[in-house]
Formats: sequence, C-alpha cells, structure tokens
Amino acid sequence: MKIFKSFLIAFPLLIIFIACRDNVRENILTNNSIKYWDWYNYPIDGREGAYSFSTGNKCRSYVYDRKGERWIFYSGDIVYSDSSWHFSGDNSLFVEGFERRILKFTADTIILQNIKNLDSILLIRSQVQSID
Repeated sequence: MKIFKSFLIAFPLLIIFIACRDNVRENILTNNSIKYWDWYNYPIDGREGAYSFSTGNKCRSYVYDRKGERWIFYSGDIVYSDSSWHFSGDNSLFVEGFERRILKFTADTIILQNIKNLDSILLIRSQVQSID
C-alpha cells in the first residue's frame, strides 16, 4: 500500500516534469515566435543552409547566397513552403518528416542524427534572427 501511495505522488510529478522540459525545449527552438538556426553537416564541413522553427510546429528551409544572405529554399518552380516539426518522446525531433535523434540540445547548439541513415547535422543558433 505504501508503494502505491508513493506511485500516486511520483507519477503526476513525473508528468509535470516531462511537460515542462518539452516547453523549455520548444522555447529554445522557437524563442516563443520564430528562431533561425544555421545547419551544417556534422562533423562540420561548411554551412549548408538554415531552418526556421516557429510556434505552431512550422519550419522552413533556407539557403545562403554568395553574399551570405538567407533565402527561402526552392528548386526550379517549386518553393518549399512551411513544413512541420515536433518532439517525439525524450530524444527525437521530427523535422520535415524525418525522425532525428537528439544527441545534444543546448540554447545555441543542437546535434541531430537521422534515424535511418545515421547522418548527423549540427544546428547553431543564427546570429541574424530576421530575414529581409
């Protein structure tokens, strides 16, 4: 009976802890509106592009031109519109339909590993947090 009472107290606290942690991670990722992250192949071999993550689980891909200006990613006549992102459990982040394992998650650095092919990407909080 004592174990059951302990469980009744500990379980709701665990649920609250997990929900708060996800809110903290979402705030880091989106800054409660929209946040830009430069992405690199990991280990680093040059900036590949950028993502923006916004509340409402929207994300968008960007590329950089030769001047270092960020542009919405498109291919031919296709403009890649908003895609989605969401956390899954403790250690996964789905971005544009791909499940990525979270290897590191801090306020300015995120390392994600593709579950299927094990390629990793490094996201670094962009110094420029707007698009002109």
